[in-house]
Amino acid sequence: MKIKLSPRGQKVLVRVILGLGFLCLVTALYFSPFFQNNRYIKAYRIEQQAKKYPAGSNDYARLMAIAEAIRRGQKDYTYTPNFNPVMNP
Repeated sequence: MKIKLSPRGQKVLVRVILGLGFLCLVTALYFSPFFQNNRYIKAYRIEQQAKKYPAGSNDYARLMAIAEAIRRGQKDYTYTPNFNPVMNP
C-alpha cells in the first residue's frame, strides 16, 4: 500500500517523525541514570533486609550503613561470595 503525499505533506511527516525521535531521545537520556545505575533500588532492598533485624542490633546498623553508602554512591562496601554487602574495614 503506497500513500502519495504532497511535498508539503512529506515535509510535515518528516518533521513529525523527527520530533518523535527527539522526544524519544530526551526521554531516554532523562531516565538513563535509573536504568544504568540502580543504586536506589539496591539501597531499598538492603533496607528491607535490615528491617528483619531488631532496630538496635549490629546487623541492622551495618545494613543501614551499607544502604546509605550505596544511595550516596560511595564505594566503601564490597560483596561476599553470597552477595551480602559488607563494609570495608
